[in-house]
Amino acid sequence: MQALPTAPMATPRRQVFVGTALALGAAATALGAMLAMWLRYRDAAISVPGGSWLPKDVSVPMVPANVMLIACLPICIFAQWAVYSAKRQDKPHAGLALGLVALLAIAVINAQAYIYSQMAVPVNEVASKSFPLAPPVSDACSMPLRVSSSCPPPVPAEWRVSCSTCG
Repeated sequence: MQALPTAPMATPRRQVFVGTALALGAAATALGAMLAMWLRYRDAAISVPGGSWLPKDVSVPMVPANVMLIACLPICIFAQWAVYSAKRQDKPHAGLALGLVALLAIAVINAQAYIYSQMAVPVNEVASKSFPLAPPVSDACSMPLRVSSSCPPPVPAEWRVSCSTCG
């Protein structure tokens, strides 16, 4: 008696691929939403005669900002080099590429820290004092649970929220 031929290989499941695609979609959506809000606030600030999208005493140093921007291309190239080397079991080149990625990542973090220190925007100040177009924040009503008309302070309707302490 002859044996039956073996069954074809089962197709691999793609859970990691699908999960990565969903996470990437969520990240892109969040980034798009943040960009849209920034463009909205910036446009509202610039549309006022003599208006600026930054507070009066804040300036952004452009040299470190450009360093961060220009560092993105080599980081991508070195990361791809690290993947290429790791797939081919080339440990010295993979290590060198990962080291260069880490070095440039530290440079980007350093540039961002320098920008924050030079801008001198207080972190602990209420948002409405530094950025008048941002929704005001109060101690009694900082949890956006549901829209309500009874929550102090007097703000536009779309910013009104209620929480357990204010109703």
